[in-house]
Amino acid sequence: MTSIRILYDNYGFAKGYKFGWGFSAYIEHGGKKILFDFGEKWDALRHNMKLGGINPGDVDVAVLSHDHWDHNGGLEGFMRENSEARVYLPAGFGGSEVFDAPSWEGALGGRKVDFVKDGLKIADGVYTSGALLSDIGLREQALGISTQKGILAVVGCSHPGVDNLVESLRSFGDIYGVIGGFHGFDRLEYLKQFELVIPTHCTRKRDEILELCGKHAVRGGAGFEMEF
Repeated sequence: MTSIRILYDNYGFAKGYKFGWGFSAYIEHGGKKILFDFGEKWDALRHNMKLGGINPGDVDVAVLSHDHWDHNGGLEGFMRENSEARVYLPAGFGGSEVFDAPSWEGALGGRKVDFVKDGLKIADGVYTSGALLSDIGLREQALGISTQKGILAVVGCSHPGVDNLVESLRSFGDIYGVIGGFHGFDRLEYLKQFELVIPTHCTRKRDEILELCGKHAVRGGAGFEMEF
C-alpha cells in the first residue's frame, strides 16, 4: 500500500492543520517514509507532522524539489531533528542559479547529501525525474511513486513545466496521476490523460483544471490524505 498526505499547502483541508504559501508532502511506500519538500516554515510543518502522528526522526528519505523559500523553509529544522535520512537536493542547490542565494554549506552542517542531476531510482518504487533546468534559471526535480495503477508524479512548483517533469518520469513506468504545484502551466489538455490530478500550492489555473478534468480531479490542501 502507498499513502500520501499533504503536510503543508496554500490551502487548508483538514481541521487543525496550519497552511500558508508553500508545499510539503509525506509519502509511505514499500516500508519507506519519505518527505518531499519542507514548506515555508519548520514550526508550521512540525506542527502538522505532529498532528498527523508523524515523527520527523522516522523519515527515511527527504527530497527537495527546488531551492525556493516556500519549499526549503523547513529543511534546516528537519535536519536538526533527523540526522539519518538520506537527503536528495537538486543540482545547483544554494548556488548562483538561485538568484545569487547565500551558500547553504553552514545550514547543511557538513552533512553528506546527494545532489541530483539525472533521473534515478532512490528506493524501491521511488524515483526522481532528475533536476530539470527552468526558464527562471534554477533546477527542479519531481518524485515518482510506483503504485498498482502506475506512477504517481509528485511535483513542487513545476517551474520547468508539469509536462517536462512528468515525461522525465515516464521511463520508470506509465503515469497514473500528478499532485502538487503546477505554477503557470497552461497546457491544460495535457492533464486530461491522467486518472488522477490534484492541483495545489501555486497552481494559477486550479479552478480551470478541476473543472476540465472533472471526476479525475481532486481538491487538495494541508491535511489531505489518499491511499493507493
